Amino acid sequence: MYTTSLVGPSEPTVGLSELQGGVTLQTLLPSDLICVRTRNSEYFLYLLDPETGRALLRGGSFSGEPIEVMVKGSTIGGHVVKPGWVGAGFSLEMVAGQRRITTSLVESLCVSRQTE
Repeated sequence: MYTTSLVGPSEPTVGLSELQGGVTLQTLLPSDLICVRTRNSEYFLYLLDPETGRALLRGGSFSGEPIEVMVKGSTIGGHVVKPGWVGAGFSLEMVAGQRRITTSLVESLCVSRQTE
């Protein structure tokens, strides 16, 4: 069973904190699930290692088997402005091997935690 916390949309300003529309990966646990709804797609990130950003990604154009990615953080205009943070109003940047994956703007996200 999972419990869920919702995080809603926010304006894309660098000064956002986790309580204003985002989450810092290092505050999460391995096996937490981050559901990210962007302007164009929906993604699911199953965290393997919150400290490094290692996760399994499914969704968007990756709708088949999950792929392993490194979540780099939130971006504006191709520059990571908040490493290790996923925030509404920003794009999310991830890396899978040599491939960089940048989403459209995040509109909302939720975090689900597996409970006993």
